[in-house]
Amino acid sequence: MAFDDWQGRTVYDVLATSRSSTVLDSSGAANQLARLGDWLRVASPAAFARANRTSVLRTMHEIDLLALIVADGEVWRLTASHGPPQLARVASLAELQDPLEAFRTQPTHGKVAAGLGALLVPEEAFLRRETLHVVLDWKLGSLPLAALRHGGVPLIAVRPIVHALRLPEVRCVRAQPPGHATVIGVSGPRIPNAVVEADEVAALLHTSSVTGANATKEALFAAANDAVLHVAAHAELVLDGAGLVLGDGEVSALEISARRVGPALAVLSACHAAVSDDGELGGSLVAAFLGSGSQHVVATLRPVSDAGVPHITTQFYREGGVADPVRALATVQAKLAMTDNADWPYFAVFGSAVCQGGTLDRE
Repeated sequence: MAFDDWQGRTVYDVLATSRSSTVLDSSGAANQLARLGDWLRVASPAAFARANRTSVLRTMHEIDLLALIVADGEVWRLTASHGPPQLARVASLAELQDPLEAFRTQPTHGKVAAGLGALLVPEEAFLRRETLHVVLDWKLGSLPLAALRHGGVPLIAVRPIVHALRLPEVRCVRAQPPGHATVIGVSGPRIPNAVVEADEVAALLHTSSVTGANATKEALFAAANDAVLHVAAHAELVLDGAGLVLGDGEVSALEISARRVGPALAVLSACHAAVSDDGELGGSLVAAFLGSGSQHVVATLRPVSDAGVPHITTQFYREGGVADPVRALATVQAKLAMTDNADWPYFAVFGSAVCQGGTLDRE
């Protein structure tokens, strides 16, 4: 996947034009992004990585964007808020390693979340209410950014967050109409509640769950064009990237991509759903579904507890997750942030914001 190289080259190119300042104004950054768009389009065949440079630059003037980029050992922050992008140096990656690791392991710790939040997220990001579009370098990809705090308040309690694997080309997408839902559940020694979760979700979606030995690869492939696919199962890193462990064996991200399994909404209640061992997330389950045509993928950033997950996923659907996954997950996470639930920070929505009011012109 070319996105990470593009991020790095963008920063290198911009820095070459202005070594004297840690903040670059919009025109400089925009020009670099425009020139590098050609490289990205040629270098990567993945559907989700084919960026239209004109669309990217236009969209950056229409959304609130926060991108964290690692280049040459330095962490940079690219921001845009209904205007031209700005690029600012945050710190060296080495300087951030300790606070990053502390936050990854205890994201609900107020002091830890506030300390890192002050470094990574501009204060004005906590003052807006519209959806924040987030792009994270693969070295920061498992960061539960929703839990970063300012003034004791987690970012997700202020505004919805949608993650993307590259800079977005559109401001928002239309809500998907209701349709067929497939719910798959496969329990195991570490996830005994997976079938229970699948049954509860199926009831909310007015369908029957497919569980145990019946939860096969073919059952997954049959959901290629569904409105919703919910998978409660174990996931692990396999030779072809990340993979789901189903009733008849593993199905890899590569297989999912090859079979073009792209339901409008894919909810992956499984560990390692948003990660890959290729260092660029191209082999992740999230990338597989988005590349196959899914508009939204809800996935975990790190391993989560079997006991806490069903509450999060069922509440997600009760809050309207099928119609607007971004706002539904934000609502659930904001509520759980006031409880002792420790799993909520590790869920994220990947894809696009959902347009509000039935129009593509306004969010």
